[in-house]
Amino acid sequence: MDSFIGRTLSKTRILSACCLIIISISTVYSNILDKCSISQSRLARSILNEIVFPLFKYTGVAMNELCPFHPKHDIYAIHEQMKNKISDYDWECQMCGKRFYTENTFDLHIGNRHETNAYSTSRTICLSSYCSLLRCSVLKPDIDYGYQVFWDEALCDPKSFEAISKQCEDILNKCTPSGNDSSSTQIRRKL
Repeated sequence: MDSFIGRTLSKTRILSACCLIIISISTVYSNILDKCSISQSRLARSILNEIVFPLFKYTGVAMNELCPFHPKHDIYAIHEQMKNKISDYDWECQMCGKRFYTENTFDLHIGNRHETNAYSTSRTICLSSYCSLLRCSVLKPDIDYGYQVFWDEALCDPKSFEAISKQCEDILNKCTPSGNDSSSTQIRRKL
């Protein structure tokens, strides 16, 4: 009888520990979502889609899966896939078909109604945290209005480039294959 009680207590402790771990993980993940700016992440994603990913495609180099920019790590990737932009003032939810006048109200809808489907704990990279490296503030006018030479020159600060060069080198090492072949060298030079 004592061994039965001991086994039951052990199972109860294991279940309690598992529940605490699950609660901790979901709390940490929820905190990441709370601190991650969806609009800045969207801007960073645009920069990656328009500038970085095409370079990988052009050179024929596969992005390393350990790269923080790899789409499988993007915390808002599923959220963005659930969106259908019909026009500037018409956004549709792919999950339920509901329509919205603004992208912001669509974002709120996804967070309120489809949170369990829109976010995955395996996706933990907040792209907005890379905005200083991707130069979001410098490239935003280019993305919004087309190529703007004035902004590129006015917003470029040589001191800020020195500060982020180490971070940039670390990202390059994570994203590109190591080696001296022509593709690896070409993508590193272009990035």
